[in-house]
Amino acid sequence: MKRLLSTLLLALLLLTSCGGPGPEKTVEAFFAAAKTLDTQAMASLILPSNTQTIEDLKGFLKEEEDDIFTNSFREYFTQAAAEITHRVVETKVEGDKAKVTVEGTYVDSGTLLSDVFNELFRRAFEISFGGGEITPESQELMFKEIIKDLIPQTLESNATKTFTVDLVKYEKQWYFDEISQEMMDVLSAGFVSAANKLDFFGGFDEEEVEEDN
Repeated sequence: MKRLLSTLLLALLLLTSCGGPGPEKTVEAFFAAAKTLDTQAMASLILPSNTQTIEDLKGFLKEEEDDIFTNSFREYFTQAAAEITHRVVETKVEGDKAKVTVEGTYVDSGTLLSDVFNELFRRAFEISFGGGEITPESQELMFKEIIKDLIPQTLESNATKTFTVDLVKYEKQWYFDEISQEMMDVLSAGFVSAANKLDFFGGFDEEEVEEDN
């Protein structure tokens, strides 16, 4: 009886493996790459025909000479990415399409982003009001100084999002069809939703500025 059960179990495993890795394996591989910000590996798991998403991922945090924001936050993004955790909640497969519900835990940087830009605008206002000039070089230096002052020494995951990702099976391999905003929020330490909420041109309280002056 035991031998029969073992044989049936082995047959079941073989039948399962013949279909290739399931969609969960693609999700697992993607988040493993995300924790180290391996954007090339992440991009390789996007459906090949979705070239725009692939290019966007490859360009995520890519060093650009005139990109002050990315250059200043790169180290922080790297530290925050290492804190990402996830678990697959549910998987639904219909033919060559699958929906995987994922719960992602991450560092929420909404307050940090708001504080950084509030301080940046405040300093820029004071320099301009005093007749000074702000150059790209001085702005980047100011940005980095503010980030260094405001970023906590230890980062901890403090936010959770549950989202569903669509995957497509192409040539026996499961790929992400696209990256949703909710998923990108987890990958970017909450910067996507924070940037959408933050009014960059009204990032400081005018009453507070008047009181300071």
